[in-house]
Amino acid sequence: MSKNAKAIPVDFSKEEAGGGRKRFKEGDYEVKFVSHEFGRSKEKETPYVQVGLEFTDGKYKGVVWSNMRTRLYLSDSSLWRLRAFLEAMGVNIPKKKVNINFSKYYGKSLGVTIVDGDPYEGRVSSEIGDFLDLDTLRGADEDDDYDEDEEEEDEDDEDEEEDEDEDEDEDEEEIEEMDVDDDL
Repeated sequence: MSKNAKAIPVDFSKEEAGGGRKRFKEGDYEVKFVSHEFGRSKEKETPYVQVGLEFTDGKYKGVVWSNMRTRLYLSDSSLWRLRAFLEAMGVNIPKKKVNINFSKYYGKSLGVTIVDGDPYEGRVSSEIGDFLDLDTLRGADEDDDYDEDEEEEDEDDEDEEEDEDEDEDEDEEEIEEMDVDDDL
């Protein structure tokens, strides 16, 4: 192609219209954790980790969502969202200070509930309303009616959970060994 070409080929087939703000249809989606970066908010300098989430199926398959709407703030009052994010990927979090190596969880799948955020400058952007583990995500479309048989199954599950409690120490050791990036 010469320097003075009047036209160049550009493929916009995978791009979303509307500039930098992403707008997805509200609902539950399966995504995988693919990237992260650390930063601080402009106004209060609050530290955060901005996660990159790739849709794994449906209309948005292959689209990576990573912007201010996927930030997890690292303040005491907001750590519940970070906990929900990690637990949705199956990570057990102990009630103590830990170091987290986020890249260790790249490729892990989880569910997200996407909702419309408050309008900003007349435009609505999508945001994460909740993080879901895959079992919850896949059961979200099923009938949620109460079932007496389910209650009996829950009692049986309690016995199994007691056995699993013995293995919790191993899971906690894994978390304690996680490295935190120095940028925090």
